[in-house]
Amino acid sequence: PNPCTARCRNCARVCVHVPVGIMQISFWSCPGLLMLAGAVCVGHLMATCPTGVKVPHIPSDSPLPLLMSWPSYQFLRHRLEFLDLVKRWTTPPDALVLDVATKYWQSEVTYALAALGVADALFEAGGELGCAEVARRLGDLQPEPLCRYMHAGASLGLLRDAGVEPPPPVAGNGPPDGDEITSRRFGLEVAGHLLRKNLPGSLHDYVVMMVENAPEALRSAGVESWAEGGIGWHRAHGAPFFEWIARRPEKHREFDSAMASLALTQAMSILGDWSPPFENATVCDIAGGRGLFLAFILQHWPGLSGVVLDQNWTAEAARAHLEAQNVSDRAEVIAGSIFEPLAAQLRSCDVFVLKMILHDWSDAQSVTILRNILHVARRGARLDIVDIAIRADDPSIWSSGGILHDIFMLAVHGGRERTFSEFRALLRDAGVRSEARLTPLRGMHALVQSEL
Repeated sequence: PNPCTARCRNCARVCVHVPVGIMQISFWSCPGLLMLAGAVCVGHLMATCPTGVKVPHIPSDSPLPLLMSWPSYQFLRHRLEFLDLVKRWTTPPDALVLDVATKYWQSEVTYALAALGVADALFEAGGELGCAEVARRLGDLQPEPLCRYMHAGASLGLLRDAGVEPPPPVAGNGPPDGDEITSRRFGLEVAGHLLRKNLPGSLHDYVVMMVENAPEALRSAGVESWAEGGIGWHRAHGAPFFEWIARRPEKHREFDSAMASLALTQAMSILGDWSPPFENATVCDIAGGRGLFLAFILQHWPGLSGVVLDQNWTAEAARAHLEAQNVSDRAEVIAGSIFEPLAAQLRSCDVFVLKMILHDWSDAQSVTILRNILHVARRGARLDIVDIAIRADDPSIWSSGGILHDIFMLAVHGGRERTFSEFRALLRDAGVRSEARLTPLRGMHALVQSEL
């Protein structure tokens, strides 16, 4: 008999009866059991989640309250991993290969929308705008190809397709045949706002930097360098990356802006699970650029002081930023190279921070950087490394970003993303004797800490 015809006081009358050969399989939806299972899952999530760190001061304009709680983050992460696993199981092999091979189409569409200023034109319009009008406002661009790119941007979730523009009263009930794309209106989706140029946290310059010059380096690293050696960027552009941008002020500005666009999200992720060894510690951001991260720390930890160390050409920008953020009375900027002996003033540092630095360099270069810090550090100071810590045995969507970023580091700098085991090996080779600790962060990055 079909068990779905049976009555169950404890179960809802939602039942799927599936005959499998001579077997009868029924799936029941039991509210009591579902509630119990849900409570167990939530309890497990709460019990296994990190608690985060309580920051002593949150300025009124701080984005830190927007940081997702650990339970929410873990739930979202597991959900995305599950959906990605289902997609992998259900995608035919030929469709998978074709999708991977044509991913660069998406980056080229995104680049065009950013480089041409389409997002800014739509924002300035205050709503939807016909793509032909966008072409006119951007300097009499050809409307037909621009409209097709905007239509593609809508398919990627960057723009909102608002449909065909209403035809003039004398034009009938619809657009003439063949004009359906060029007659459409578009607006900005939330992601599309990140392609605007002057929006705080904008990814405009990051997109332009990534798509304009990096593909040649990746191609060189993936084909030529295998056989002949060398670094992909150097082979493709004739100079190492940092030397190449130093010769091109516009590219240097673009790089600084691209890194700044990522700094806010990274700083939020770090500060949610980072704390100093004591409340009046001195935090030294090594190769800290314009001082964005140090300023963020000092604003949220009023008892701390800090130092930024970086090259001469960024030192003045760092001083200006720290002044603008009203923390210059607790911060100092020192010009210097991480590959040369560090200034004696850094002996006062209680914490040395290396945020997204070691992945730019080979193992030998990274050991040199660590040794230079070790030589100047006082005994008992702490080293905090923030980088992507990849898991070599994890093929999930959450790890794939770090694994692919490893390829980018290989191509552009000859560097690499590392596993926690590889970080421990670097520290050991540099002469650090204490055991390293790994703290996961909410995102791709992790915090590796060790006593010096």
